[in-house]
Amino acid sequence: MLKAGLRSYGTAAKEHPKLLYNSTVYFIAMAVADNALFAIESVEDLQAFEIPTGEEELILSFKASALKRPILRQCIKKKGTAEVKMSEDAFLRIFRAVK
Repeated sequence: MLKAGLRSYGTAAKEHPKLLYNSTVYFIAMAVADNALFAIESVEDLQAFEIPTGEEELILSFKASALKRPILRQCIKKKGTAEVKMSEDAFLRIFRAVK
């Protein structure tokens, strides 16, 4: 859950020696795939949005149905993604493999 007042994602480049990318694009891709954002059902819908002149960001709103869904979920080879949170152990195995 986001802390009160936190509205923006940063980049991993400052905090991790190998993950030199803007992680926001991955979270947005997952949100679009989950149909979790208001007024956005496809990449084309997302691309149609523009940051207003004079602004530095565009706030995207999540649907209430997506707020309790885990972002990182269990993956099952034959069935795809489950609606169950990925275990900490699974996450750490993946993360450590990148180091």
